[in-house]
Amino acid sequence: MTNSFTNKLTKKDILTYFEVDEQLLSKDVVATLDKLFPIEYNELNFKEYQEYMTLVLQILNKLSFDIDFDRNWIVILQNIIAKQKNDVVNSLKPTWFRNDKFYVIDKKFCTTNTEVLDWKYQLAIRNIIFSKYLFDVENVYDFGSGSGINIYLINQLFENIKLHASDSSKVSVEILEELNNYLGIDVDYDMIDMKDKINIDVKSNSAIITTSSLEQVGRDIDNFIDFILEKKPKRVINIEPILEFSQNNEFDNLMNIYCEKRNYLKYYYSKLLQLERENKIKILFKKRTRVGGLFIENSVIVWEVL
Repeated sequence: MTNSFTNKLTKKDILTYFEVDEQLLSKDVVATLDKLFPIEYNELNFKEYQEYMTLVLQILNKLSFDIDFDRNWIVILQNIIAKQKNDVVNSLKPTWFRNDKFYVIDKKFCTTNTEVLDWKYQLAIRNIIFSKYLFDVENVYDFGSGSGINIYLINQLFENIKLHASDSSKVSVEILEELNNYLGIDVDYDMIDMKDKINIDVKSNSAIITTSSLEQVGRDIDNFIDFILEKKPKRVINIEPILEFSQNNEFDNLMNIYCEKRNYLKYYYSKLLQLERENKIKILFKKRTRVGGLFIENSVIVWEVL
């Protein structure tokens, strides 16, 4: 029996929410959005809610949350070599994005007709945000590049942007090398741990981006912020879980517990606000993304150094 879904999240909803005119987007991005939207969903019934809570409590009670990123990136590396130009986006999908039964939309626990929603929605948001904020830069520095998906997306959007990427994982850096070899993407790459002092040059008219990578540094964010204040890029884009945006509701409370157990990013936005009060930076945009997985809903922050 096919499920009947009573709620919809439309392309118009999302473009309005992120303050983007569809005419600014490429035909390929619009086609991708049309394929994803509308997202149809239902809030959980009581039985589904019990199943959801049993699952999340089992996860929260785990003894260890350690993730072997290198093992995940090795799978990505093998995918690139095996598939080459066929289905690149799914080749670069981290293994923790699965076709989960439960998602969260506008803080409501729900089921949906969209497979692997968390991954597809993140790609859509990145395409929208990158289109809006990278159109006038000449260089992009992607910190914590992981599977290299941002490098691929930006290269598809703006062929003239010079790409620079880094990660603390040697395997991730090898992925960037293979993106160059197999897909012809011209990208410079370095091994950089964002917790440490960062010592690379940043060219003029540049943007710095992080997506679900700055989360890994926990409270050790000062070196990254100091680096940006020193190098003064034109724009900074962060798509990360920002706990300061949490409200007193069930999902946000679960997200806070999960992020605390994972030692995820903390006080980053608070420090940005302090810098803005000191007239050192200007925050251009800040919003949650509206859709999340079992525990995490990312937020978008775009800012510049004054």
